[in-house]
Amino acid sequence: MFAEQLRLAAADDGFLIDAQALLPQANTWVQRQAKSSKLQPIMPEYRYTVTVSVDSAALSLDSKSCLCDPLQSVPAGSRLLRLALPGGGCLKPKGSLASSLPPGLVSATFGVYRAQSEFVSASLELEHPFDAFAYIPDGILRNLGDLLISGPLPIMRKRLALLTKWRSWASDLDRAEAELHKTLESSVARVLSGKKLLLLEKIAQSLGWPDVDLFSDIKNGFSLVGSAGVTGVFETSFKAAEFTEDELDSRAKFLRPALWGKIASSATSEFEDELWQKTLDERDKKGWITGPYTYEELDRMFGPTWLPVRRFGIRQRAKLRCIDDLSENAVNSSWEVAEKIDLRALDELLWVTSRLMKIMLDKGFVDLKLSDGSRVCGPLHQMWKSNSAGAQPVIKCVDLEAAYKQWPIRPQDSKRCVVSLRRPDDGLPVGFVCHVLPFGSLASVGHFNRIARLVQRILIELGCMAFNYFDDYPVLDLSLTSGGTEKTMRSVMRLLGISCSEDKELPFAPVADILGVRLDLSSPQCIRVQNKPDKASDVAASVDKVLSEGMVRPREVESLFGRIHFIDSQVLGRMGRLALGTLRHLSKHSDAHHLSRAEEEAFKLLRDRMLHGEPRKIDVGNHGPAIVVYTDGACEPGATRQLCTVGGVLYSRLRGVTCVRYFGAKVPDVLVDRWASQGKRHLIGLVEMYALVLARFAWKEYLDFQRVLFFLDHSGVLASAIKCTSKDELWRELSVDLFDQWIVAMVQPSSVLKAVRGGLPKKPGPSWEEKLTLNRRAALAKWEALVWKNRDSFEVARNVLRDSSAGRRADLSQALVDCFAGKASATLHSRVGPLLRYAHFMSREHSDPFPMDEGKLYMFMDRYCRTAAATFARSFLETLNFSKHVLGLDVPTSGISQRVQGVAKACYLDKRKLVQKPPLLVSHVQALEDILLGASRAKFSDYDRVCAGFFCFAVYARARYSDAQASASLQLDVLETESSYGFLEASVTRSKTSYSLERKTRYLPVVAPVLGVRSEPWGVVWHELLVKIGVTLREGWPLLPVPMQGGGYQQAPISPEHAGRLLRELLRRELGDAESISALGTHSLKRTVLSWLAKYGLPREVRAILGYHSSDCGTEIVYARDTLSGPLRQMQEVLEAVTFGRFRPDATRSGYFASEKLARDREPQDELDSSSCGSGDEEVPDYAEDELASDALARRKVIDSGVAERFLLCLFFLQSPLNISSQFADSAVRIKGEAFGWQLSARLRGQDTFACVLIWDALMSIYDVMCYAAIAY
Repeated sequence: MFAEQLRLAAADDGFLIDAQALLPQANTWVQRQAKSSKLQPIMPEYRYTVTVSVDSAALSLDSKSCLCDPLQSVPAGSRLLRLALPGGGCLKPKGSLASSLPPGLVSATFGVYRAQSEFVSASLELEHPFDAFAYIPDGILRNLGDLLISGPLPIMRKRLALLTKWRSWASDLDRAEAELHKTLESSVARVLSGKKLLLLEKIAQSLGWPDVDLFSDIKNGFSLVGSAGVTGVFETSFKAAEFTEDELDSRAKFLRPALWGKIASSATSEFEDELWQKTLDERDKKGWITGPYTYEELDRMFGPTWLPVRRFGIRQRAKLRCIDDLSENAVNSSWEVAEKIDLRALDELLWVTSRLMKIMLDKGFVDLKLSDGSRVCGPLHQMWKSNSAGAQPVIKCVDLEAAYKQWPIRPQDSKRCVVSLRRPDDGLPVGFVCHVLPFGSLASVGHFNRIARLVQRILIELGCMAFNYFDDYPVLDLSLTSGGTEKTMRSVMRLLGISCSEDKELPFAPVADILGVRLDLSSPQCIRVQNKPDKASDVAASVDKVLSEGMVRPREVESLFGRIHFIDSQVLGRMGRLALGTLRHLSKHSDAHHLSRAEEEAFKLLRDRMLHGEPRKIDVGNHGPAIVVYTDGACEPGATRQLCTVGGVLYSRLRGVTCVRYFGAKVPDVLVDRWASQGKRHLIGLVEMYALVLARFAWKEYLDFQRVLFFLDHSGVLASAIKCTSKDELWRELSVDLFDQWIVAMVQPSSVLKAVRGGLPKKPGPSWEEKLTLNRRAALAKWEALVWKNRDSFEVARNVLRDSSAGRRADLSQALVDCFAGKASATLHSRVGPLLRYAHFMSREHSDPFPMDEGKLYMFMDRYCRTAAATFARSFLETLNFSKHVLGLDVPTSGISQRVQGVAKACYLDKRKLVQKPPLLVSHVQALEDILLGASRAKFSDYDRVCAGFFCFAVYARARYSDAQASASLQLDVLETESSYGFLEASVTRSKTSYSLERKTRYLPVVAPVLGVRSEPWGVVWHELLVKIGVTLREGWPLLPVPMQGGGYQQAPISPEHAGRLLRELLRRELGDAESISALGTHSLKRTVLSWLAKYGLPREVRAILGYHSSDCGTEIVYARDTLSGPLRQMQEVLEAVTFGRFRPDATRSGYFASEKLARDREPQDELDSSSCGSGDEEVPDYAEDELASDALARRKVIDSGVAERFLLCLFFLQSPLNISSQFADSAVRIKGEAFGWQLSARLRGQDTFACVLIWDALMSIYDVMCYAAIAY
């Protein structure tokens, strides 16, 4: 608040300060986004600001401090930013300000918003942050541009000239360097031996290096306590010290004996001897320390203010690293930090590499924008166009040797850095006095990085594309010039006396290990970033240890999480962030924490990503169109719950052409109730997140693999989306939906189902009940469109209009719901189709379909129905009768004339005999039982075996596929004998036979014997497997649900189409006989046993009961449980005959029975024509003609302006492909010639695909048009 008031006060005096000026530079990673609090807006909030003098009484503001009416040159809607009062001072607006302003003139500053069209146009012109060089040093960009535009020779000449000049400077300064080293403190001079300090200082001065105090600090030695100065190299960020230097000295008398005693009593370490030897090497070979000294000797040397630093070792793979803990002795707490060190080397490297590779890929124009807005641009040099091998990007890393130890500390600080450990010979603690920057000191980090950044700046001056991360210098180059770059870097390091680990350096290469990861630049179109295999394995082993122990210790958490976070950052996808979010609270435990199941699953997911995750990939090719997505949500008070709605708009621009797509929807009540039930009073955050999730999935085909800018107006959602997690469980659930499309596929429960289905879903999706409900709503939507457009011809619509005119509540949607209350959803779809076709045909003939007359009906029957399916004409007449009696359609009695009926009869005579799926052979059924019983030749998972058991159940229960799926409960009724005689009984809640209201309220008992055509009871084994793999056996759940990646099941069944493929694939893998199984389908399951029974000669009445066929007997036959008892016993007799070979149903008619006597006693019967089976194929229903007619209802029309606002009033429908696959014509509503619409998708197929139908009420009522949008979801 103070800073804002100061900025406003400065503005009054004419000093304009950018509100974002002091924000820290955002660490915008390559293909990763910075925290929202540190990311500057990519587009200013206001188009411009304007200041006017105005009478305070004339200010008319709303609750958001926006102008209600235009004011002078300021348009209405502009926001008041500040007021300069007459007597001085500024006032920040709050609300309307009506009563808080003094009278008289005030100076008011307003922010003027862009118009919506201006904002959209500006957003489409924005450069994506991942493609901008916002934080790359200008010197690196200049080097990149010079290399690509000028070619290799100018770079080589520049390097040679600089090195020659600097060598000359070094020669001139040799005597002065020697004199300088003589004046240094002995401990400092010993550490700096060989360093060209004066040369380094002169080069820095020639480069205008801002850190002018660096060289005096080097000469005097760096401080470990006190205050760091502002160098101008890093971003300012103050952090105060806890103790002053004097306070630390006063605390030394307590700290010193305590730490010494802790060292003396510490447990023996497994590498104590090795640690001691490395310490002696630092003294004898490198001269970094002196000693050892006893406690008394140190007292005599330094007095009462010296402090021991406990040394311990950490094994990093094969190397032991010595760590000196300066936090424990409070030295780190006595250092005040003034700057924050940015560590972006890997991101900068990837950023520049991606731009370099893109330029090489395009072989076009070089255009690089610098921080001041200037550009380095020009055509790509011919060398790089013609020499592809020489233009191959390559990388390497230059590593400084013992980087911290090359620089001295202030001699008076050596007393605060007495490296202490136990001497192995006698176990007594001793101390070594340190003279170099200790590894473990807070001050050392800042001091060393000051030097490291200067060295980077020198390398950049030499034309190297060098980056810096502590003591590592990753370098990017092209293959042709990489040899010269390597020699240049070694020359300058040796010239300055800086030691590098040349023995460990590897040459430039397209693939290299850099900063803990492996970078692969071998592909011209992408960069692969992956973890080093050994590092990933090490961290995975640590996770395995936690999982095996089932607990985590507090001291392990921070280190483990840091390593996990780094490893997971190089794996494709963001699910690891969510898993880490689940585990973050573990760091707050003070004692060992035993893992919960959710925590174990999170650790397992992270481990799997480490070992098997897909490497992060950065595409460098063209990224397609500029895409901007706007999402929003709203919550309004309701009678029983809040009314929550969401919407989104997508703009896509490519080569000057802009496409627009949008959606609007009401958040499902069940979801709102669930959020509210968990104590959420303010749902707007969840609603805004839901809008974002819905947009991501609805427009998946447009957003995948593209650069996209999402505009959100909720800061919490923005932060959660960037962080990929949230503390709130409900928010985290939505985050899973947002980010799980990047999950790397894990081991699946069913290889067969995955193969036939093309993959398994990653999220639960809508439940079966929701799908059926949405399917019905889709049918109602079609009827509503048809009836409303032709409302004068339907009595139900006329009644609604009459009620509306009389002032009574009128709702066509509800009226249709009431009219269709007793009708099945399939009936609604099948009846609306012929009527839609009729309307479409008449429209093409330029004739109004309504009102109907005999001439129109005959023309349709004669010219359309004769060319359609043989049964269509009869279906059309049935639809007219249905519509007349249910909806009051005006069908004149004379309209159904003899010639109209005659066409229907003539067409029906051409009806082909129904061709059903063939029944399974006995060998097929035996193969299914073998798979289930584990006696198969091929290898199948438990889920595959459950699938085989489901097909056995459908065979022996004589059930349609959909009836078998709809078993509300499954009970095992077995008599415990050697033969395991018994039954599996299920209560089916949905059945095609359930066509009446009475039957819809009753269960259909479906019974199957547990013994089939093998000697083992398939039913018992199957029931055990269902329980084992966690299939839910209760109402509302399918008996064979779709499994999800990572475990669990959707509350939805496998589609009939996929089930048919699954059946054939199981049999193919088991039998290898593709010819005998190619014609099989899900309806083959129901036909199999019924076919056997007919061939065996059982009476028609028995087979009708076993087949659940409707008959004149009424509902007691179909729905009476006890009615099945007798027929089941007869069926078991048939199955037993098949099992023992007495009956061979797959033989020819004369060979059915092994015994001639049995053949005479059993006369085969004709197979039943099941009344419950339609002529259509259950697996592949064809509704193409109906959908083409439905398209006609969404014809393109020109709409005048002002209608856009009415689009907020919409209904949101999901149409299930269980019964229909939607195809709508491309449609776009146009306002003043500009597209204000969407292009609809083509036919959507597959069980998990929905067509989202947006019906705009305002357009229906005003313009007689309905707009549909088919969106992949």
